[in-house]
Amino acid sequence: VTVDGNRSYTWVGLGGVVGTVDIVKRNTGVLLLQATNDFTGVLRVEQGTLVATSEQTMGSPENRLVVTNNATWDLRGQSNQYRVVTEFGVGVAGRGAIINNGGANMSALRFLEIAGDVTLGGYNRGDVRNTAGAGWVSTMGQPFNITKVGPSQVSFVAVPVDTNLADITVREGLFAIESISTAGNPDRFFVVHSNAAFQLWSTVPLSKRFVFVGGSRLYTGSGGEGNNHLQNSVTLSNGIVLADMTSGNTWNFSAPVGGDGGLMSINAGIVRFNGPVA
Repeated sequence: VTVDGNRSYTWVGLGGVVGTVDIVKRNTGVLLLQATNDFTGVLRVEQGTLVATSEQTMGSPENRLVVTNNATWDLRGQSNQYRVVTEFGVGVAGRGAIINNGGANMSALRFLEIAGDVTLGGYNRGDVRNTAGAGWVSTMGQPFNITKVGPSQVSFVAVPVDTNLADITVREGLFAIESISTAGNPDRFFVVHSNAAFQLWSTVPLSKRFVFVGGSRLYTGSGGEGNNHLQNSVTLSNGIVLADMTSGNTWNFSAPVGGDGGLMSINAGIVRFNGPVA
């Protein structure tokens, strides 16, 4: 079944798609799925936006979802713990290939396959988390990049990340690494721009070439002295970076810290420099 039009369509009512079939979304319109569907196949979003109001509207919970060619999937606060989601591109108008403009969901995805440079966005939180069992973030062994836009929070929680993941760039909102020790290739960059934020939560040493731009903000949600270490290198660039650690939490710079910027602690937590500071 191919939906190909520049107008928006809503699938609603008592009927539904059944059997073995693929659904392809093309052209610039929005496809809103509200009816319960019971098909087995692939959902492929090549253009425009797909919005599913529940997991049941997308057929079998194990149907693969593929988002390509700068299209967008709005997960609308739904959990997709059994679905493999494959994505690449910047999304419609650069606002993200995957967005969450529904309610915040800390169990939005479990399996994320990145098939090219990808942008994540939206207004509300959507995590990749191992809620229903072991999950993963894969780049299929390729050096693809992640860019975070929009005011939402995106977290990778207790899922292994492909060691070939290249740069992570946080332009807007918050990106969090929680309860894992990898963010891809340690020799590639993790850049947090002004007015964006990065959070560690009970994370053992995390290795990347970190660049924090003045006006960015650093958080820890949990973890004492033995947690939340940054390794490899840290650059503070072009202004003051804000360290917002709540009481009882520690942020450890276990790597050389340099650059033309500075760091200001604005909360009761501890910021510890375990390496040289230039």
